[in-house]
Amino acid sequence: MINALRHVKKGEPDWAPVSSFQSTANVKPYRFADPSFKYLVLWDMPGCSTGDVPTDSYFFEQKLFAFDFLVIVSDGFPGTAECALAREARRFGVPFAFIQSKCDKELRSLAEENGEESVSEKVKKKFFDEQKLNFNAIVNGDINGAVHFLVSSPVLLNLEKNYEYMLDEDEFKNYVLEVVAARRGLHESTGEHRASKRNCI
Repeated sequence: MINALRHVKKGEPDWAPVSSFQSTANVKPYRFADPSFKYLVLWDMPGCSTGDVPTDSYFFEQKLFAFDFLVIVSDGFPGTAECALAREARRFGVPFAFIQSKCDKELRSLAEENGEESVSEKVKKKFFDEQKLNFNAIVNGDINGAVHFLVSSPVLLNLEKNYEYMLDEDEFKNYVLEVVAARRGLHESTGEHRASKRNCI
């Protein structure tokens, strides 16, 4: 996800290591080449509840209260650890969003089950509606109404080539920009501080 969001392919400079297991041992920042995101920095964090990373103290030990926005990524629906992380974020007023990744694989599987060679809009709508309904059933109580996006790394990397799998990718990127801009007091279109803009007028 770190690479897909920044449109960085394997072998290119600043490519983030990817593994089926926990591959991030230390916190590491990654910047965007896209000028639209020049004021944003993605911080790759050790996974919550994976390896030797404790769950109970994760939010505080990783100092997540200092971040402008938390992207909570999981292959499927959020588990106990992800929901606990979201509760802490909400308690401390840190904006967050749940990201359900690898949706292209789910869509491809559904299309095959329906005897389709490509993913139809009907299949996409059915998948989208079911995932949102199930997510809302899981995330309730004190994190009810949490933001949830269905995305795929191939779509983030190349929308034109993988358009048939597109779900919430554009909405996700726009949401991050809007929230961070609001937190930092930036103009979404220019990335300049509102105070500086006023001083220039």
